[in-house]
Amino acid sequence: MKREDHREASVARERALFVDTVGTEISAIWRNVTRLGGQCVAALYLWNEPRSMDDLSEELGRSKSNVFANLRALESLGIVRRVRVAGSARDHFELAAEYPDVLVVAFVRHLGRTLHDKSNELSAIAARLRVASSGPGPEEAAVLAARVARLGETYATVAELIDGLLPEPGKPTDLLSILGRITPALVQRAVRLLRHS
Repeated sequence: MKREDHREASVARERALFVDTVGTEISAIWRNVTRLGGQCVAALYLWNEPRSMDDLSEELGRSKSNVFANLRALESLGIVRRVRVAGSARDHFELAAEYPDVLVVAFVRHLGRTLHDKSNELSAIAARLRVASSGPGPEEAAVLAARVARLGETYATVAELIDGLLPEPGKPTDLLSILGRITPALVQRAVRLLRHS
């Protein structure tokens, strides 16, 4: 094998390993994204330009319908977006922000939404428990209502913190600038508050 062919084979092998590794990583984070969806993210990252569903299907050796289903899931999470490419009638896709920033922000945003939803659910349970404790009888319902309400408040507070740190959906995502807003002094104050609560 010529040195040039050996080099190309080596690059292709490492590229495939990267695509597979990222695919596994992403599918482990989101239930509605398969390994193929993660592989689409990796391929888009490596291309660093918009690609059509046909391009992704050919590169990854998978059917267009499987690729499309995963692209839709990734789009709903804010990880990829559709773009128009001049001279093409096909939809093209690109990462919605730099990798891995786009994944981290999507994951944290999803966590915030989940905590917000759980907070609402827990608040409703606490309200029903308070109604149950308003009559005569054991105080168990009142104690449970207080504990459930506190948990709901905790979830709501963390969700609010997440919302405050992340850029609005559709705005540029730069993880380093987000983390840069969390100063050492802010972390120390938060730690002091948490230790004394």
